[in-house]
Amino acid sequence: MDGDERRRGRSARIEFSQAPVRGDAGARPLKAGAAFPGPITDPDNIPVKVVNGMPQYGVLGGLVVMTLTTARIGVGADGAPNPDMVIAARLRFDLEMAIAMRNALNSQIDLLSGRKIKPN
Repeated sequence: MDGDERRRGRSARIEFSQAPVRGDAGARPLKAGAAFPGPITDPDNIPVKVVNGMPQYGVLGGLVVMTLTTARIGVGADGAPNPDMVIAARLRFDLEMAIAMRNALNSQIDLLSGRKIKPN
């Protein structure tokens, strides 16, 4: 999508090969290698966020909850760096999605580290 389309309010279309599908039973991950049945739209143009902290996680009401933070670097009156942590995302997801995220992270960690992580 070009800048003109974005300014006219058209949503970005992103193709994913493995993405959650919303169905009657809620979000469920596709099997590895399965093709996603259609495009995923981004009507709000959600920004990509770099996260480098996870100060809170747990289970609440049957959902996994996580708060992710990012370091925001400012400059104080004295010219010295003045970093602070700000919330980048608050995530809530069910067990199926937690397992899918864990498996996806394990596979990417395997690729980055060159080692095989034992599946859970």
